[in-house]
Amino acid sequence: MSLVHASLPPELKRYFQPEAMDPFYNEHVLTGLYGTNWYSVLISTERYAFLHTFSKKRIEGMNMFDVEPSLGYAGPLVNTNDADFTRTALERYSELCRTENVIAELVRFNPLLENHRFFADAAAIDISPAKEIVIARCHADEAPQLAEFSDACVRRVRRGARDCRYRELDHPDEIHAFAALYRESLERLGAAANWYLEDGFFQRAAALPPFRFHGVFAGSDLVSACLTAESGSTAYYLLAANCHPHAPGANEFLIHSIAHAGSRRRLQNLVLGGGTTAASDDPLLRFKRKFSKATHTLFIGKIVHDKGAFDALSSRQSPRPDLFLSYRTAAAP
Repeated sequence: MSLVHASLPPELKRYFQPEAMDPFYNEHVLTGLYGTNWYSVLISTERYAFLHTFSKKRIEGMNMFDVEPSLGYAGPLVNTNDADFTRTALERYSELCRTENVIAELVRFNPLLENHRFFADAAAIDISPAKEIVIARCHADEAPQLAEFSDACVRRVRRGARDCRYRELDHPDEIHAFAALYRESLERLGAAANWYLEDGFFQRAAALPPFRFHGVFAGSDLVSACLTAESGSTAYYLLAANCHPHAPGANEFLIHSIAHAGSRRRLQNLVLGGGTTAASDDPLLRFKRKFSKATHTLFIGKIVHDKGAFDALSSRQSPRPDLFLSYRTAAAP
């Protein structure tokens, strides 16, 4: 078993092909998201391997940590259907986490890889469906690209194309404008504090090749923008920002442009994600459904690495007892 700080294990390619992974097992992406605060762990035999990456977060006022990915999908990978190996690997992983004072972990499995299936019989991880995720297809020709969208969406795309222009953002002033628009959007929505990313995040992402900043302009004004991470044939839509009031068609034109331009880099999928809630009528989910006729299910996993410590913390009175990591919202003792 190897635990590596801020890097992937050098023997990784012996067990996993790049196409079997995703951006969230890319060193550049992990560094962009977490700086140097991340680890990789490889548990292997001669033939089989378990791979996982994680960034631990300190529990306020304590020398204990938990894990929940800030963005994207970071579920563990195995290269086998052998249930005994998977069960043993999870047990060894939990042992390692206890040595790192990590007591619990929330996992978001990748809806494209469907890697939750390999852990379905493992008692150490509680897997359940969380919400629907929209994945748009990317086409080089505009006609099949627009055919993926709803009729109303096509009209909005055409309105946006008429009034706005799209381009990737790469100048430092443009990255600064993206960050400002993103934070304005968060304030307007009343978003939780954890979504307010520090300036260093945007600077790291701008310097690392898997990340791309995209923008739509009305005149000289940035009116809609997003950040994606790419790997292989897939791009993941991570952060979005837009002006208020919205420029008609700008948001739809942005997503259309990302998919259409991405196809020239051989992208096949643009993972848009889901709604802010699990509700089928969630407004954000309804918006994203305009870009694809099919959805995928996001599965999450809950792992308790240190049951004694987890149960003690979870006994605190919390305003959100429904949350797995409910002690995060509890008052300090």
